Amino acid sequence: MSDRLTMVQTIKYMLNSKELYKKLLFTIGILILFRLGSNLTIPGVTAQANDTSNPLAALMGGKNGNDLLSVLGMLGGGGLRRFSIFALGISPYIMSTIIVQLLSSDVIPSWTHLNKSGEAGRKRLDFYGRIMTFFIAIAQGYAFTATLQSSNAISFTKDNGLFTSFYVVMVLVGGSYLSLWFGDRITKSGLGNGVSLLIFSGIVANLPWNFFEIFQNAINPTGPLVYIFKGILDSIFCVLIFIVLTVATVYLSQSLRKIPVQNLGAGLALKNEEISYLPLRVNSAGVIPVIFSSAILTTPITITQFISNDEVKSVITTIFSTSQPFGMFLYFALTFAFTYFYSHITVNSEDIAENFRKNGTFIPGINPGKDTENYLKTTLNRLNFIGGFTLAVIAVFPYIMAKVLNIPSQIAMGGTGLIILVGVAIDTLTQIQGRIRQKSYSEFKSQTIFLDDIRNANVMNQENKKFEIIQDGYSKNNDPNSGEFGGWLW
Repeated sequence: MSDRLTMVQTIKYMLNSKELYKKLLFTIGILILFRLGSNLTIPGVTAQANDTSNPLAALMGGKNGNDLLSVLGMLGGGGLRRFSIFALGISPYIMSTIIVQLLSSDVIPSWTHLNKSGEAGRKRLDFYGRIMTFFIAIAQGYAFTATLQSSNAISFTKDNGLFTSFYVVMVLVGGSYLSLWFGDRITKSGLGNGVSLLIFSGIVANLPWNFFEIFQNAINPTGPLVYIFKGILDSIFCVLIFIVLTVATVYLSQSLRKIPVQNLGAGLALKNEEISYLPLRVNSAGVIPVIFSSAILTTPITITQFISNDEVKSVITTIFSTSQPFGMFLYFALTFAFTYFYSHITVNSEDIAENFRKNGTFIPGINPGKDTENYLKTTLNRLNFIGGFTLAVIAVFPYIMAKVLNIPSQIAMGGTGLIILVGVAIDTLTQIQGRIRQKSYSEFKSQTIFLDDIRNANVMNQENKKFEIIQDGYSKNNDPNSGEFGGWLW
């Protein structure tokens, strides 16, 4: 089997493999349930999502909208547009994951020890993160409910009392944990990373709406013909930019630095095909930095709901908005920084160097052990600078484009969503192809063992026949000078 499988080959293997086919159906089924829940408005709450005259839709994509709410809507899987039971989605879990990973990086010693204790320690940290998710979900649920209420984007059908607000917040918290449970089921029993695929499904569902908003905001049918033509050109330009971003994201995701490695006692490889490589991605962190930095940008709107001064609220929201220069810079810096941070989590140089030492693998010209670890860290840092800078530029460019073309920054979220969409699709496809290769290798290995057994059996049969002929020849003619006997002897 070749190193790279085409899309047709991948689909063919999935349909022919009962195991992969069942996993695919299971994943699709969970995503359908999640999408159905994302379109189910919380009972007792009124919110019309796809009516642009509605305040909730205006907040999500209008010219005077709140781009931080758009970020939350994207990370939540698109449920905020209808203020559904999945309005928060897995965004509280993303925030708690960021906090846990930061605190376990030499901030809290006991957590740092757990982070370095293998799979058991990481499971414990994930448990802490899920507990933290509860409190973050309460804070986010209250903050966004209050924000949408004050903007008349949602209304309660019965009363606006404390009990009703508590009920809505608890439904949002429960929906967040149910979303997380859906993600866990996909990860364990389906295909791909469940949390990423939930975000993926929300972006896919809202992508047509984002492109519709581009044309709606750019084109004024009642205006002069010149402005209509200009609006059409601007819309086409936006779509072309999104296509370029997609191509750039694919190219960045597929770019590799191949480090040659050899095994002790294997000798020198004479052909390029015989050389083994350690592949390091230019962007080892994938689209996780974009997701993390987007999640952090939703923090100000949560904090402002606990501040009574309206002027302070307005200043904080404006400063951290990605439609403003500081917000763009913050988004760029966070994406760049998280690329460095998360790539060293996904590619642990210390573990790789230790595994090399145990398996007798080495990098030519580099001493095993600490020198190999330092070499990998240096190489990874250089790749991170290129990959992190490129990813940050790709992420922030839609907002710059929105500023130049004077279109709502919420529409630029379509560009960010597209980056996440492509990245998750590539990662999921890579995982599926990895499963196919593993399954094919197992089948090939079992077939090889079976063929070896047959070959050995044939050899034994041939040897037995030879022995019978020797015995027969010896019994017929006991003369050692006999040609027949001597022929078999020699």
